[in-house]
Amino acid sequence: MVNGAGETLDRWAGYEKKYFIETLDDAMTDLSTIEDKLASYEKKPTARIAEVLGRYSSSLDEYVNAVNYYGTAQKIKDMPSDDYTYEIFKNTSYGLEGEHFTFEDVLAAAENVVNSQNAEPENVVRTAISVTRMANKNDRLDIIGPYIETGLKITSQTDDPEAKDAYNQLMVEKSLHITGDK
Repeated sequence: MVNGAGETLDRWAGYEKKYFIETLDDAMTDLSTIEDKLASYEKKPTARIAEVLGRYSSSLDEYVNAVNYYGTAQKIKDMPSDDYTYEIFKNTSYGLEGEHFTFEDVLAAAENVVNSQNAEPENVVRTAISVTRMANKNDRLDIIGPYIETGLKITSQTDDPEAKDAYNQLMVEKSLHITGDK
């Protein structure tokens, strides 16, 4: 998102309808440029500015910066219910592919999502599915049990079609990698 002079005000990746509308609404609350936001952050970091800078950095594939900004937002969040653990996990896992983070870093970030009292249930499920896939790639199937069980518990408690799809994915992973069913 840019102003009339072509200066960046905000930037994000992902255009799923709900996410796009929420992010656009959020971006419209502060029409200062990214440069102004960076200057403000340097003077006095706020969770709001850290979140915007994390989103901006992530959209540029600058995952280390994104994790740092989201980490700051998590530490100084305005409301106890605010939660940035999934954004930290997501950017850590993206950074794994670029070798900016280790698999152990990803697991630590995943644990923070799963153990967060304020993480959205769908983000816990996404984390469980992602960890299972990454563990398979990294020959670490020994760690997936608790993630699969957490995801199954959440997805079994809803009639949401996406949750049911996630439940089925997790059941396949459980059958293949935990119970040994073929």
